[in-house]
Amino acid sequence: MKIRIILFLLFLLASMPQCASAQTRLKAPLQFVSPDSVVIWGQDLTNLRGAAMSMLVDATPRTVEVTKSQWKNFDVAVNNFKETAAKQFSIVGGAGDSFAIPQGAAAAVALYQNALLLLMTGDARRADDMERLVFNALLHTVADTIHPRGTKDRLMASEALLSAPGMMYCTDKEGIYANFFLNSTTRIATEQFSMIVDQNTEMPYGERVKFRFLGLSKKHLPFKFRLRMPLWATRHPSDGQNFCYAGKERTAPMVYVNGHEWEQPTIERGYLVVEREWRSGDEVFVDFPFDVQLLRRLDAEGKAQRGEVALQVGPLVYVCPEKYETAYFSESAAKDIVGKFNDYGVPYLSFNLYDATDVPADASARPVPVIAVPYMLCSTADGTAWWRECK
Repeated sequence: MKIRIILFLLFLLASMPQCASAQTRLKAPLQFVSPDSVVIWGQDLTNLRGAAMSMLVDATPRTVEVTKSQWKNFDVAVNNFKETAAKQFSIVGGAGDSFAIPQGAAAAVALYQNALLLLMTGDARRADDMERLVFNALLHTVADTIHPRGTKDRLMASEALLSAPGMMYCTDKEGIYANFFLNSTTRIATEQFSMIVDQNTEMPYGERVKFRFLGLSKKHLPFKFRLRMPLWATRHPSDGQNFCYAGKERTAPMVYVNGHEWEQPTIERGYLVVEREWRSGDEVFVDFPFDVQLLRRLDAEGKAQRGEVALQVGPLVYVCPEKYETAYFSESAAKDIVGKFNDYGVPYLSFNLYDATDVPADASARPVPVIAVPYMLCSTADGTAWWRECK
């Protein structure tokens, strides 16, 4: 037990600098897998290819790769990212007001910028941003029934979603990076190795993820499997965003390899590394914490500010299709938020706001029952992503 505690302390210390450090270039760029090599198993919006094709039948995926010029001018790519995607990045991944302003075009541009920097830095924070973009702003844009079809905003979102499956994994000479999570089967082939990766998960609605490696090019194949530790699981700070997770940072969840705890925790740029000799049929299993997260805005000095909160479970931001001008959210009631699924399998959160901002005690205020749904499933021109908070 003492050895395990020491290992986790070392794991936490190893992970913290990665979140605070500036972006640095790798020795060589990573490569994404081909979007056509990924099959996503699903009938709903999580089938990214199906969601994209429902909006734009003749769309083609964009391949993101690092050119020699981009590699040489790494600082330019970082500055472009800071001045565009990072500066305007909203809670759902787009830009500006999540309901008043179409999000698709800004989210598509941000996806490609984050993807390019991920290939050059191997920094999991870029994959965190990509996940937020895909499962919130981009899917919301193609599923939205309010705005007309065929707009530039929706077309750009469709192309981005068609490209996103190839961004689930990237590779280098040492192994594989798992960037985000969807029920899928992927064929990965490089000059060093080839395999099929089965990913069994209910993401973005459930916490469990299992990877199975099949058809390895060698009977005993050594490689590094880098598994992204999401910021919503660890509450570590990101960079370039104007919001943060409330609450104390926490260690990454335990990872299991073939049913046994992986007791050699190492973090490289936000990825937990499992380095070993693999055989066909080997599995990696993890249960991510899937509790309700509160997010707060940051001030100019990067400090969390009370006054507004957003709600997130896993990668999904939860919103309400209505505005509540006179009601407020109480942090003390956060523990009573209940997550459920309706008869159609749609997840939602049930909780109370309080309808009297001038009443100092929640017990004295009239409770207002509220239902919040994932932003990607919310079609409305006027809603709530940030909830007024009792100070």
